[in-house]
Amino acid sequence: NAMKRLSSVAFNKVVPYGFVFVWTPKELVHPVCKLMQKQGFAYVENLTWVWMQPNNTIAEDDSQFICRSHLTLYMFRAVCSDRSKVELRHQRSPDVIFDYRKDGDRCPTTTYEYLETLLPRSTKENKMVEMFGKPEQNDRDGWKVVEYNFMS
Repeated sequence: NAMKRLSSVAFNKVVPYGFVFVWTPKELVHPVCKLMQKQGFAYVENLTWVWMQPNNTIAEDDSQFICRSHLTLYMFRAVCSDRSKVELRHQRSPDVIFDYRKDGDRCPTTTYEYLETLLPRSTKENKMVEMFGKPEQNDRDGWKVVEYNFMS
């Protein structure tokens, strides 16, 4: 279960200052936000990925309650005393991406571009880490990929 895997990561130890980004389906928004707050992170903003079909209509997945048509990337910042260590560039990218799902769970390439614009120094200093990713799908400069097991 996705929450069990997320809860097993001590984000406050792995990221003593900086940001954590979590792709979150709508039914896990509250538990994810609560977990991150408990670990000392504050909500910053989000990016929504609306899934499109080849005919440019919105795709829908079955869900326990209502159909799913998107994931949201929730962004959290470590609450620490030294904010000068991280450069954040707000309002330079979109809040919503309309794109097709590719290769199973892979997020759109524009997501990486969004994060690289938001945190330009982090990419240059090789400080971007993608957890639960597929190493063969992210060969971008400045990024490390930890493991694959995305939200299943």
